[in-house]
Amino acid sequence: HRGALRAAGRTVAVLGSGIDVVYPASSRDLLEQIAVSGTIVSEYPPGTPAWPQHFPARNRIVVAFARALVVVEGATKSGSRISVDHALDLGREIFAVPGPVTSPLAETPLEMIRDGATLIRGADDLLSDLGIDRAASPPAPPDLGDDERKVWDALSGGSLPDAVAREAGMSIPDAVTTLIQLELRGLIESVGGRYERRHRPSARIAH
Repeated sequence: HRGALRAAGRTVAVLGSGIDVVYPASSRDLLEQIAVSGTIVSEYPPGTPAWPQHFPARNRIVVAFARALVVVEGATKSGSRISVDHALDLGREIFAVPGPVTSPLAETPLEMIRDGATLIRGADDLLSDLGIDRAASPPAPPDLGDDERKVWDALSGGSLPDAVAREAGMSIPDAVTTLIQLELRGLIESVGGRYERRHRPSARIAH
């Protein structure tokens, strides 16, 4: 959800409670943002608590909304496995991101790959397999410094700092410093340690 909101996209939150019940309480701010630029859905009447058994049932709605299911993590007995079963029932495409064979959280994606799910390494693989073109890359801001321009040009669909440094012909510390400067300016963002250009620069709010 946060990734979609940061990219000025739209997202749908499917609740395991009544639409007026915030669970967990820490998600209140996030739900308020989704209500403004996305959609909140629940099959339960207002006031219904977030009982544990609601969440596996909720997964079928999440999968039904989706064109495809991407399994990133999941132990053998987890919500990811339940979502996979719903996806199979609904005929959805299933993609999986491989993880270390020693990690319990990689069990479900590795099992899915073994059983025929499409292996993907990131967003570019997924979009390519679904036949979706990425939005045109945003133009470079006109006021970039020399190092900022090098780093900007080196970025491509989720780049790690060492890859940016190599592509830009810079040392890793210098590249990291420049990445942070661009992020503070709202021109790029870091998602899971990978940097990409923002399609719509964010406004920075002083606290």
